[in-house]
Amino acid sequence: MSGLEQAYGLVVICGGPAGMAAAVAAAENGVARVLLLERGEQLGGVLPQCIHDGFGLIAEGRSMTGPEYARLWRAKAAAAGVEVLTGTMALSIEIRTRFTVTLSGPHTGYGRVTARSLVLATGCRERALGSMLIPGSRPAGILTAGAAQYMMNIQNYRPVRTAVILGFGDIGLIMARRLTLEGMRVKLVLGEKGSGLMRNYIQCIKEFSLPVAFGYTVVSTHGYGRLRGVTVAPVDDLSRRRYIPCDTLIVAAGLIPEAELFTRTGRSLDGQGGIPVDAGMQSAVPGLFACGNVVRIYDTVDEVSAVGTQAGRAAASYVTGRTMPAADEQTRAYSAGRKMDMEAVRAVEGGATFCLACPRGCIIAEQDGVFSGGACEKGADYARAETSGRLRTVTTTVRAAETTGALLPVRTDRPVPIAQVGQVMAACRRTRWRAPVSCGAVLLADVAGTGANVVAADDSWRGGNR
Repeated sequence: MSGLEQAYGLVVICGGPAGMAAAVAAAENGVARVLLLERGEQLGGVLPQCIHDGFGLIAEGRSMTGPEYARLWRAKAAAAGVEVLTGTMALSIEIRTRFTVTLSGPHTGYGRVTARSLVLATGCRERALGSMLIPGSRPAGILTAGAAQYMMNIQNYRPVRTAVILGFGDIGLIMARRLTLEGMRVKLVLGEKGSGLMRNYIQCIKEFSLPVAFGYTVVSTHGYGRLRGVTVAPVDDLSRRRYIPCDTLIVAAGLIPEAELFTRTGRSLDGQGGIPVDAGMQSAVPGLFACGNVVRIYDTVDEVSAVGTQAGRAAASYVTGRTMPAADEQTRAYSAGRKMDMEAVRAVEGGATFCLACPRGCIIAEQDGVFSGGACEKGADYARAETSGRLRTVTTTVRAAETTGALLPVRTDRPVPIAQVGQVMAACRRTRWRAPVSCGAVLLADVAGTGANVVAADDSWRGGNR
């Protein structure tokens, strides 16, 4: 396909959860020839490295891991007839009577495609330490949370012995739990204020009794060949400094919309760095839509998928001239997760029960065995189950029997007692898989006597497992 030159009804740039949802919605609503471009080797964006569960709680009605959620949307795209080009980078956009996208990749060479409409779903990137003006050296051992997650969950590296985590973002909180479960020591999680979801604070910090310091920041890094420690201090009194020895600093200090393709068209961004859009997800350029984290940073993938669907429907209306059904506002409203704040943190530290059946994080009250306070009946059911014994789904990776270093994401097919999570993790470390393995296949039956099975959370030929 070298020198690709084809015309489409719609081109969607980037195949993460927003892009996949937009492409599927447009194809299902009458757009002929929808092309989905993805620079990675598979659709899903960051989802394949997010092996934890909690995806799809609202929109799909069940909790999935990132690889499972990506697999679900890949199947939807295939069923809708969406054309997909992976390993392909969109280089520029020209706006005339039609949109022209210049792209390059091993499957296409250097080429162009045209479209009547365009959806940008380019997501976001992590804020690195270099943009934070923190003095000190920059040795090995300073990683963003996403980079550490990719190294552990995809590349099979063990990048940490002892870590300090800067920032209370969701990925940082999740990595604090992941490091702890894999036997690495998290010495401190610190930040100016909470920014992640309460469910992640509870399940990743509180349940593992990890040390936290609100209102603190890193004021200096130390070491040259490898990080040997950091100095931390309260943001309101930098003279109260404390040195913490560690070999890794993981930065989870926020996300920045990846909007460069839009700015190359000569248009400006909003105050948060995202692409400004109207209520129909259309930018200032007629026919150019944007959705997901390139517009603003969302808390949950359910909401990202919902706005992706909305953008796809709007693009379909633009291309076909037909009025489309309204977006599912209920899904979007329920997807808005409860963020960390000091009032909520103090409540959970004081013993309050937060419902984690969905990201809303309702506080459940109990009186004489009667539970109340949730927005739905799931709250009382969740609190009742918690009082009878906390159960958690275990997610991790299993190595291949071959010497390829390939990893397969796995999960327990039902929650297990929290006291036995360590035993389940140990059993998974001893286990090896041989290709091919299909999603849902049982790798360990009745793991650690819990009654739960460890099952594959993806197909063995996905991601790094080829």
